[in-house]
Amino acid sequence: MSGVYRFLQISTLVILAGAVSGITLASIPARIGPYRLQIYTEPSVIPVGKVRVRIHVTDASGKPVEGAEIRTLVQMPSMNMGEKETPAQPVPGEPGSYTAEAGFAMAGRFEATLSIRGPLGNATGKVSLETGQNTGSLEHEASTFSSRSVLPWIVGLAAALAIGFILLVMVRMRRTGRQITAQPLLKRETIVGILLILVAFGVSRWAINQWRRPGSMTPIEAQSMEMSIAPPAGEALVTLAEVTRGPIESAVWYPGQAIAYNEQDVVVRAEGWLRAMPFYVGQYVRQNEVVAQLDISDLQEFAELERMRAELRSKNEAVDGSAAELDAARQELVSAEADLASKQSMIVDAEAMIAGAEADKEFWQQQNARNKTLLDKRAISSEEYQRDFAMAANAIAKAQQAQARLEQARAEMRSAQAMVRKAAAMIAAAERKRQQMTSEVAAAQAGVRSAEARAGYDASHSASPPADGSHGHVEIRAHLAGVVTARPIGLGQHVGRGQSILKIAQTDPIRLQANVAEADLSRIRPGFQISIGARNTADSPFIAKVT
Repeated sequence: MSGVYRFLQISTLVILAGAVSGITLASIPARIGPYRLQIYTEPSVIPVGKVRVRIHVTDASGKPVEGAEIRTLVQMPSMNMGEKETPAQPVPGEPGSYTAEAGFAMAGRFEATLSIRGPLGNATGKVSLETGQNTGSLEHEASTFSSRSVLPWIVGLAAALAIGFILLVMVRMRRTGRQITAQPLLKRETIVGILLILVAFGVSRWAINQWRRPGSMTPIEAQSMEMSIAPPAGEALVTLAEVTRGPIESAVWYPGQAIAYNEQDVVVRAEGWLRAMPFYVGQYVRQNEVVAQLDISDLQEFAELERMRAELRSKNEAVDGSAAELDAARQELVSAEADLASKQSMIVDAEAMIAGAEADKEFWQQQNARNKTLLDKRAISSEEYQRDFAMAANAIAKAQQAQARLEQARAEMRSAQAMVRKAAAMIAAAERKRQQMTSEVAAAQAGVRSAEARAGYDASHSASPPADGSHGHVEIRAHLAGVVTARPIGLGQHVGRGQSILKIAQTDPIRLQANVAEADLSRIRPGFQISIGARNTADSPFIAKVT
């Protein structure tokens, strides 16, 4: 029997060695969408505490995936302790490798949620990790296998060893003459005890999973929890306060300004000359009071004079424009003549180049004919003949290029001559237009002098109608009482229909106006009381209502 026990011990050690080797050397494979992952940790055996997770990402063909964005979240499946997602950083010099930190606060099973955004698309998946697990390293993965792949072999070998052990015991007992019975091997009390232990274990396991509060820890888990790991970011103490009911009041402040309750622009309804306007800015005007007098005498003659003056100004502007066009045409002519001279010099240069190229061409053609004769007599080598022949061909090409350049220069000279003729025509046209505009200006000046004579205009004074009022006048009255705030026109000026001459503001009562933000409009209603205070004063504010 000692040999049998020795055999069982050796077999058990072999099984454990194979299991340990399968667990130690294999990293954790995973597949998330189109990505293939190999996951291992540093240190390789996952402790309780902080761990650096290494992730190697490849595609289906095994090619490393670079430029991916990976976010990791390691936490227990049923215990959320406020863990945050951590971005994985690429490992320099290792294509497809990424690293991130993770915390294992206590012993047990964890889930690593991996979110990948990369060139193959977006994918999310979970990988199971456990403290005490040996994730190995990526270098040993090619030649080893995982613990999951070796587990069936271990179970089968253990069952085979158990059966072999029973058979060996039975053979041993038969050889010694002992009766083979199941009484020593399987007693009823032993079987009942094992079954009760298994039932108790199952019931307790079910009760813990059924009634255990989410997030609670067993005493063993609490003892193994790592207290040196920093708590999740964002934790803060919370102070509870009793909720009470009460009114909620709010106030908003806006700068404003005082404006007139009503404003009137005093507008004339007839055309004429402003004869009288006795009110100035700041003076008070009563309702229906005369604020201005308009002289409407000789309106047609003065209107004609203004029209003739406007026409004279237009003619003078046209003369200035024609003079500018004439200057531009002359500058264009100067530029065109300079360009023509440049083109002519280019033709001279091109003709000189043609002469030189033709001479060179003729020389090399004669030289080529002599070399042909010498080659036939074998006086020179074929290499010398080919070299001189190439020189002759080059001379012919240069002569052709010089001829083409001459033709181009002649074409550009013809274009420059056309530009010169065009500029000369523009100068002639601008000169004729300027003369015409000068004649029209002279005619307009004569018309202005004639209109001034008809209107009785004296050149030594400003334009104004006769002040005797013999031809009548128009009175302009205020429609409301108030203060004059603007006087945009002075006496003696000509005004047209619809032109404003005064602005009157009603100051009793007045309005206060403020620009309110759109977010506060829903809280303001007509009739609400508001407090108004003057800026930079110590006066007490007064109360008004929103209208």
